[in-house]
Amino acid sequence: MKRNIKQILVFGLSMVMATTAIPTTNVSKAATISKSSMTLYVGQTKKLIVKKAKKSVKWYSNNSYVVKVKKSGKNAALITAKHVGSTKVIAKVSGKTLKCKVKVKAVSKKTNAYVDPTSKPIKSLNTLAPIRTATPVRTATPVRTATPVRTATPAPTPVMVKAEIVLSGDGKTLQKVTNYNEATYVEIPNTVETIGTNAFSDCKQLVSVSLPQSVTKIEDEAFKNCNKLASFSMGNQVNSIGKQAFYNCYKLSSITIPDQVTCIEKETFYGCSALKEVKLPAGLTAGLTSIGESAFYNCYSMENISLPNTLTDIGKSGFNNCKALNTINMDNVTTIESSAFNNCQALKELTLSS
Repeated sequence: MKRNIKQILVFGLSMVMATTAIPTTNVSKAATISKSSMTLYVGQTKKLIVKKAKKSVKWYSNNSYVVKVKKSGKNAALITAKHVGSTKVIAKVSGKTLKCKVKVKAVSKKTNAYVDPTSKPIKSLNTLAPIRTATPVRTATPVRTATPVRTATPAPTPVMVKAEIVLSGDGKTLQKVTNYNEATYVEIPNTVETIGTNAFSDCKQLVSVSLPQSVTKIEDEAFKNCNKLASFSMGNQVNSIGKQAFYNCYKLSSITIPDQVTCIEKETFYGCSALKEVKLPAGLTAGLTSIGESAFYNCYSMENISLPNTLTDIGKSGFNNCKALNTINMDNVTTIESSAFNNCQALKELTLSS
């Protein structure tokens, strides 16, 4: 009898454990990007989405000259093709980095529009039976009149907008521009000694800048992404130019580096594709001793550059992808880091110290 009771208790206990089993924990899937690669044509825009993202996604492009990234909502971004080339679009969320390889192709020269490789061809109308129309009644031939002479449409006068600047309390530092989307020119007071970090960053309509003699320092990213900046001048009192100071200034064609500058920092002129002439301080009295990492990366138009005798170091990828560079002298350079002249396809003459 006791044995039967024990068997009944064991059976009942096992039934209770079976009906109250602990549910498995739902493991959320990791965030993923909608496409790992895509092909665009110049002017085309497509959307990328990070799926299952619990937090807001941060987007950026490895090369904003090739594609532009604009955030769209919490977990999406619009990718716009700007110039022919290849790059990566990066999405960061919850400590995870997601990448999409983007290749940009040129538009069709015949149609002046990009061709969507996924579109289906339009069926020929030749297969349709022609519609019979009534024979038109002949009308008298009109008298021909002289074709009027076409006059050229005058170009619209550009609107000049003065930059609205914000100075520090003592008036010595130019901190930012409030109307950065519209400003085309700037007037800088003679009290200013420093152009602050990001002061003119993304002033995409800014055409020209002339710094007063009072300015001695240009900080990091001061003129970053000033895409229309074509003319820039500074006094010989400037002794420091920061990292990415002229990053992606596509229109900038020439620059003169003052004698007091000792180092061209990392990515200072990165992506300045129109930069053809760089005047560096010359002679034994010049102060320039080093050119930083990727300082002139993607300066496609630069054909030659004369380095001062004081220069000793050229950083990693310093002149990488300077496709037109054909001559360069390095009389006293002692250190040249990796990829310094990578993809310099036209380089014919390189002078080193004996």
